[in-house]
Amino acid sequence: MPILIAGAAILPGQSMEIISRDPKLRSMIDYVLKEADHNEIGIIGLNPHNQTPLNIGVSASVTPKNMNSSSNIFQTSLTVTGSRRFEIEDEPELDESGSFYIAEVDIVEDREEMMSEEQESEAKKLSERLPGLVQKWEQLVHDKGMKRELKNIMKSLGPMPKKDLGRRALWVGKLVNPLPSLKICFEIRPAMLSCRNNYERIQLAVISLQSSIDFLSSGQSRI
Repeated sequence: MPILIAGAAILPGQSMEIISRDPKLRSMIDYVLKEADHNEIGIIGLNPHNQTPLNIGVSASVTPKNMNSSSNIFQTSLTVTGSRRFEIEDEPELDESGSFYIAEVDIVEDREEMMSEEQESEAKKLSERLPGLVQKWEQLVHDKGMKRELKNIMKSLGPMPKKDLGRRALWVGKLVNPLPSLKICFEIRPAMLSCRNNYERIQLAVISLQSSIDFLSSGQSRI
């Protein structure tokens, strides 16, 4: 899969606009549209601690439909939406033109995830806390003068999933780490992508929400 290194990781269902004057991006897109066996690219972000590329990410489809009208020979502009989670298996290698990297990836969506009965029970209990935490978080964001930003985020996300614990946790990840960033929560998307089961995802969702609430309550402006 061709690999695009972005400044930040994105989660499944999260969209990112990419604008670049680098002809190497155009070469990657041309390869995907004209030569590759499928129309997907892999998007990986940078480790927030040391700024090195992650080995986890999400796939995203590239079609003429998500190429923006501003694209021309001098600038490439497209909007991609995260789809399937993957891990990079081997060291990425440059393609024959030397323009972009291609890597063998393992689609982790296909893995069977294991949880103990205790974890399943705890995950459900933690999940029940999320609506109340989200409501408190929304009020604090509103009070910080970010009413318009909050409205846009909630419109893009839609309602919180009710039953699927994994989708519910990812929803929270996209809430506290939206694009563009509100800088009111630490970056949790790489950790969310690395979670091995829904217990870990729900636990991370609760911790991140509570952390952002504590930050907003502290009176500080931005992280």
